[in-house]
Amino acid sequence: KYQPTQSFRSATKMKVLLFLFVFVAFALSSPEKKFDRHKYQPKQLPPAFVDFEAITAPNLPELTLHVISHTHDDIGWLKTVDEYYVGSDQKIQDAGVQYILDGVIAALRENRERKFIYVEIGFFIRWWHQQTAEMQEVTRDLVANGQLEFINGGWCMNDEAGTHYTAVIDQMTSGHQFLFDTFGVKPRIGWHIDPFGHASSQASMFAQMGFDAFFFGRIDYADHDYRNHTKDMEFIWRNSENFGKETDIWSHLLYTDYCYFHGFNFENGDAPIQDDPRIYDVNVKERSDTLAAMVRQRALSVRHNNVLMPFGCDFQFEKANVNYKNMDKLMKYVNSHPEYKIKMVYSTPSMYLDYVHKASLTWSVKTGDFFPYADGPHAYWTGYFTSRPGLKGYVRSVNNFAHSADKLVATSALSGSTLTNVLNEIDYLDDGFAIAQHHDAVAGTEKQHVANDYAKRLSIGADHAGGVFATLMDGIVNNVSSLNEIKSVSATGDWTFCPLLNESICPALTSVSSKPVAVSFYNPLGWVVDTWARLPVPSPKLQVLGPNGESVPSQVLTNEDFPNQYTLVFSASVPALGHAVYFVQASSSKTGNSFRSRVSNGNEKDSVSMENDVYKVGFSSNGKLSSVLNKKSSITVSLVQNFMWYNSSTGNNALSIQPSGAYIFRPNGTYPVVPSTYNLQTTLTQGPLVSEFKQVWNKWLTQVIRLYKGSNQLEFEATVQPMDISDGLGKELIGRFHSGLNTRGTWSADSQGLEMLQREYLKRPGFPFAYNITEPESMNYVPMNEVAYIEDGVNRLTFLTDRSRGCAVQGNGQFETMLQRRILHDDWRGVGENLNETETVRLFQWLSFQNSTYSSRTSRRDGLLINNRPTLSFAPVKTSVQDWIARRNLKSSALSAQLPANVHLLNLKTLRDGRVILRLHHIYSFGEDPVLSQPVAVDLSTLFSKLSVVSVHETQLTANQAKNSVSRKTWKKASEANPKFKPVPLVGTKVTLRPMEIRTFFVRLSKK
Repeated sequence: KYQPTQSFRSATKMKVLLFLFVFVAFALSSPEKKFDRHKYQPKQLPPAFVDFEAITAPNLPELTLHVISHTHDDIGWLKTVDEYYVGSDQKIQDAGVQYILDGVIAALRENRERKFIYVEIGFFIRWWHQQTAEMQEVTRDLVANGQLEFINGGWCMNDEAGTHYTAVIDQMTSGHQFLFDTFGVKPRIGWHIDPFGHASSQASMFAQMGFDAFFFGRIDYADHDYRNHTKDMEFIWRNSENFGKETDIWSHLLYTDYCYFHGFNFENGDAPIQDDPRIYDVNVKERSDTLAAMVRQRALSVRHNNVLMPFGCDFQFEKANVNYKNMDKLMKYVNSHPEYKIKMVYSTPSMYLDYVHKASLTWSVKTGDFFPYADGPHAYWTGYFTSRPGLKGYVRSVNNFAHSADKLVATSALSGSTLTNVLNEIDYLDDGFAIAQHHDAVAGTEKQHVANDYAKRLSIGADHAGGVFATLMDGIVNNVSSLNEIKSVSATGDWTFCPLLNESICPALTSVSSKPVAVSFYNPLGWVVDTWARLPVPSPKLQVLGPNGESVPSQVLTNEDFPNQYTLVFSASVPALGHAVYFVQASSSKTGNSFRSRVSNGNEKDSVSMENDVYKVGFSSNGKLSSVLNKKSSITVSLVQNFMWYNSSTGNNALSIQPSGAYIFRPNGTYPVVPSTYNLQTTLTQGPLVSEFKQVWNKWLTQVIRLYKGSNQLEFEATVQPMDISDGLGKELIGRFHSGLNTRGTWSADSQGLEMLQREYLKRPGFPFAYNITEPESMNYVPMNEVAYIEDGVNRLTFLTDRSRGCAVQGNGQFETMLQRRILHDDWRGVGENLNETETVRLFQWLSFQNSTYSSRTSRRDGLLINNRPTLSFAPVKTSVQDWIARRNLKSSALSAQLPANVHLLNLKTLRDGRVILRLHHIYSFGEDPVLSQPVAVDLSTLFSKLSVVSVHETQLTANQAKNSVSRKTWKKASEANPKFKPVPLVGTKVTLRPMEIRTFFVRLSKK
């Protein structure tokens, strides 16, 4: 059906059948205990017999073979980032990045024809700082003459399922800034050869970075096979409905994996090329014939006369001389024998792209994304969407803190040595956070000790940045006239943090009954934020005062983690891009000024409800959620929630030996956490500010459902202790909602926090062939970074999450997310460990029920509020609250006015030369809201309250080139699509943002 149009006319059927037999036998061979990640990717084995007449037939076209010398260096996976760099623990994996770079530089100097590409700047910068001035200059020369080319250029090769768009931009900017400052280069190729599926938003961001092309490798096995046979391995990826052709990007799908041609891995034992007749066993012609046959086969999958040959693999080229010396010989022989009609060249993806562009072909257009990825009928890589939820949550919270610290630094107008010292401290967080975006970091697919190392780096980075944050906050509160006068950025004054608030631990509040404590809220958003504080306190007899000494309503609840503690709840109003200080102190009243919550234990004979001014939430007599009424819209939905677990397949069933693991989700049955007839142990707590309904599902799972005063979100807090595996069964925990909505099996989920993509139960949009459904549960899972929803065309149930996780629909009106995975087997994709998660995790999810027309108005904004919460810091009040109110700056905003409701101040990042990277993001997509999905203007000259904008220069997304200097390649396409709104150029300091548009600027700021 998909017979290629070009073939070897003189090739025999026997040769084809022999190759297919070897290929199938290889693919179906019994697995060993441990596999690499490439084991089940498409393979091309050397032919058992080469028909020389076939590979030199006169009708064959001339080909150019582009040899891409490269190494794929995971910034942590089986070893930590520094273990990989140094080359330690070789028993785990033979890999040492410093030796790779040493060897490559030496080999490139020997022959100017040789080329090499490098990707991971997080590794390269470690090597760079260890080099002499002479070696740095040698490296600059190699970059300048094109022998060493940086591809992609981010700190890491980031994951595309678990990363938020803000983190992707940050880590790519870090790498691109280093490359431009050090070498004056601007990468032009996206190179994501290993991430496990590919997001449309990633392709869109690459286009906005100025990239000409996107090279990648992992897509669904059936899609890959179809594209291979229909010569559609290269295409235009139309990745955005908002921007249409503006962000179209030419894309190349690798023929197999990204490693050496089989049989040509000289560094690791494949036969070397012997071309000297004075020495026995000359094999250069035999090896050249084999290579030519493999090249001719690959040429059948493309529509031009260029073939890309990956020459490298994971942590390769430690023996760079071995690889290059043998390839030099092979290249010399093939090029000197015109009968092959193959010209071999050392190349790069950029050079390959230039050759292909000259062909002036018309390309097909792909829309949507490439999730989920499967490398076989029973191997869907959808488990990693949720793997290691504790790390995923920590990465997201540190992302928020990093932005807060950057914005506080930028608005403090620092310079000179103070700025240098501050940025030296911030560097720790930038490095740790960027590393955590790697496709084996936030993805949760690393060994346990590596996951610990990622968390440690985030913690160390947050500590360093926390010192800066606390110092600057102390200066602001104490009215220091010039923060530039601060001598030490590690002396935090009296301000401390409570990073374990999620565990109800805050040492700063242990003595609040005897002395007042000041609580500072720093808001990184461009709008006034009303946020709910939940603080663990030792006594219920407390009161809260605002920045002006006013009494603030508060409520005391029994603490959910410690029986002898309490939780103090109050609302704080924090200015846009500013701070507000509140006070917690003992109350003079015998009973305390905080409202004591009413508590009632559940009665299995009664149904109960709780409500605020937006919702009334009903619970059935068994203690489970039953309905939600939106009181303002007068709409009701029946809504039942159940916790269930998928039994992780051990690979011992009749269909397949594939087990579930860190990457792969392969269930073997679904079971309820409790029987349907079981009555949950429940507690209803009611008060004027918040009402809570606590459910105890079993000994390792509890949930609290909350309604805050005035909130349009119903909060779900699930605490998952280590799941019981005494029955010998691996468990993958889900929360499933059954609604009364007729959703027709569809749902929508965000792509890395940006545009929404509609999904459909048991369907693969864009597949022009019949898809074989082999794993119906796992194939329905897709990533959810921020928001997902189901709707019936009139009303919508929207779900927000505090971290990336997998989500799915397994039937009409249903929606589920995965919370935790505890698996007893490895899935044979290289990590070599079972994902035995034994930590307790506390996960949050929010639900709203609204009319579909206006639902996005709140969900987009609320998603930002969740991912950009105010940073809390604490200080003892050593004098008196009245003294603080009289003498200190307890409330301020760095903005002259709030930003428009559809504009997010994404970044304020100060560079060492004093320039600030400023990014604005229009947070709505076209058609999401009648008002807010329209273009909006912002004048940067009037943005700040105490700072003047001295200069403004617009750049592309990663700020390594002027926006008006970006010139991307243009292509002939099978179809065109205009953007929903035409771009509006910068006029002076006035910026007009279109829906979903992110615009980046270099600005210089000075104090007014």
